Amino acid sequence: MNPPATPYKNLPWAENASRTYKCGRVIVGMGSGHEPRLDFYNCTSSNLPAYLIFVVLKITLGDDWVEKLEKIHRQRPGLWKTEVCLNQEGGEEYRLYTLKQDKPVCSSRISIANSRIHSFSIWAEDAAPLLKKVIENYPPVFLPKLKNYRYTYFFPGYLPFYGLDKASTNLEETMSRQREETRKITADENSLQTGASRAGDSSGLMETIEALKCLEVFMA
Repeated sequence: MNPPATPYKNLPWAENASRTYKCGRVIVGMGSGHEPRLDFYNCTSSNLPAYLIFVVLKITLGDDWVEKLEKIHRQRPGLWKTEVCLNQEGGEEYRLYTLKQDKPVCSSRISIANSRIHSFSIWAEDAAPLLKKVIENYPPVFLPKLKNYRYTYFFPGYLPFYGLDKASTNLEETMSRQREETRKITADENSLQTGASRAGDSSGLMETIEALKCLEVFMA
């Protein structure tokens, strides 16, 4: 049984890790039912720094967000495989391939450019494997005090979340466009013949997070 839906939450953020103050707002929510989706939307022109996706999901989906997404992922049927490639603009695309009517398709994707994550709408069952790859390449700062971290990030709206008027945003339009662009990606017919994982296999997200925490302590 899948976890209940997570209503859309509107979260402001700010950070100076690039030595230049940046701020913005994101909207995050996850549906319920047979095929739920995880939606992430940048409300402003400043896209969220990719290394902050871990803490944003923790705030908006709850402390157990990793376990939630891993559980949904483990219930998926069939083969799956993740891939990181460059798009025509030089940004990174994190793609997950699976089978549909016995043919490989790109099921979900997350795009990152200049170390900032774009809005995305992905199947919830694809979230854990894709986020595992993102977090590997853009590790969160788990213990800023331990690392004597010079830069800061700030979420002024932990609780209550800022009010959300979806009509005042391009949320639904952007999510629909992201889904359509993903559907247009042509998967190589041999993409799942090597390196694919099976239904029930771990995404590796939990293990990656624990390894990064240990490395952060070791390097402090």
